[in-house]
Amino acid sequence: MRQIIKRQKQEKEPVTGSDFVRRDVTVKIDAYLRQDIIKVVTGVRRCGKSIFCFMVLKDTKFGYVNFF
Repeated sequence: MRQIIKRQKQEKEPVTGSDFVRRDVTVKIDAYLRQDIIKVVTGVRRCGKSIFCFMVLKDTKFGYVNFF
């Protein structure tokens, strides 16, 4: 499990290091991020769920695990 998390961390680093244009939806979601509950992002394959999460969480400490 530790190796999987380490590998996934390395996979996300090139994406989180990129500069993205902040979209309106990411500004609106900030209020939800302040709530002390777990957030789950769902959607169809290849619709940008991971990129969306990286954009929203770029300047924060967060955990990321890909179960697929």
